[in-house]
Amino acid sequence: MSLECVCASLSSDLILVYVLFFRRYGGGYDLAARRKNATRESTATLKAWLNEHKKNPYPTKGEKIMLAIITKMTLTQVSTWFANARRRLKKENKMTWEPKNKTDEDDEDMKDDDGKG
Repeated sequence: MSLECVCASLSSDLILVYVLFFRRYGGGYDLAARRKNATRESTATLKAWLNEHKKNPYPTKGEKIMLAIITKMTLTQVSTWFANARRRLKKENKMTWEPKNKTDEDDEDMKDDDGKG
């Protein structure tokens, strides 16, 4: 069974785990909280995923949730990191892939944490 199939079947369970994890250990729900930068360890995990998925660098919602839990980042931070990483790689001509159809979710991925584009 592929990772995508596992993620699709577990997505509601993963969302619940994600919500419970961040309720217990924090993670961006307090809007007055200070913004934390990603660590080398967390970006290494995201870079490893990206390196393994060069042909399709778009993680599914389930994969983003798993990566958020592993890296102790919010789902928004993970989505933004991937959008920025794809933009950097495209600019540097280091990766080429078929562009994913533009959706509302992609528009949200392009925004920074403060909601600006």
